[in-house]
Amino acid sequence: MILAKFRLKRNVQKVLNKRPTLKSIETTDGSVQFKFLSEFKGRLNNDWFDAEYWLSLKKVTGTSKGRFTTYFIQTQDNQQQPVEMVLRHYYRGGLVRHFNKDKFFFKNPSESRAVREFDLLSQMWSLKLPVPRPLACQVVSHGFGWFSNDILIERIEGAKDAYNLLLKKDLTPTVWNEIGKTIRLFHDHHVFHADLNIHNILISNQTDITLIDFDRCAFNLSSNDSWKQANLERLKRSLEKEKTLNTIFYYTEQNWSDLLVGYQK
Repeated sequence: MILAKFRLKRNVQKVLNKRPTLKSIETTDGSVQFKFLSEFKGRLNNDWFDAEYWLSLKKVTGTSKGRFTTYFIQTQDNQQQPVEMVLRHYYRGGLVRHFNKDKFFFKNPSESRAVREFDLLSQMWSLKLPVPRPLACQVVSHGFGWFSNDILIERIEGAKDAYNLLLKKDLTPTVWNEIGKTIRLFHDHHVFHADLNIHNILISNQTDITLIDFDRCAFNLSSNDSWKQANLERLKRSLEKEKTLNTIFYYTEQNWSDLLVGYQK
């Protein structure tokens, strides 16, 4: 009887802790394909992926500028509930960007970077990994297999990227521990982050860690775990690079040791 009550309590707790399933819809409008959460049905159109549209409505609440600009946007879903979004356009890297800024070749839209990132974020969300919800994406055909991509993801309330925090202050050993624990959580779920760097780690509520920017990322089911160590080394290189580039950058070898303690727990 006691064991039965324990099992019942455990099963109830699992249900209570379970995240709601993300239900998505796919539609096509001419040369544009959309994929979005059902809560935006009847509201979303291609204007939503145009920063100028949101600027004209005075709905842009901020920006993040790297090589290109990411926009923070305030809007509502179809139940008139407020939603904070992040709008990101996909750009080419490397030498090719000099003559092809944002067109990618795919056999069909389902293979596009936006759709693949949307789907991966949805899967990780269902696994209760600390990632932002994907809200919508669009893939625009330019003919002959060439597409451009945009994605909208939910903004994490109060989150700051670790890079900008390290320009201003030390992070506590507890925070470095939490970063290590979070990376280990993704690795234990076989998630390979192709661009794990200090810019793609968000911190909120002092110690809550979220990973972002899952473009070109995927589940790695290889029996060889060497990719996990390589992933950590990529992050360490990014920290060492920023330490070199910035006159003030609050990072030391002890911080890395604290991160590894969290990773190894």
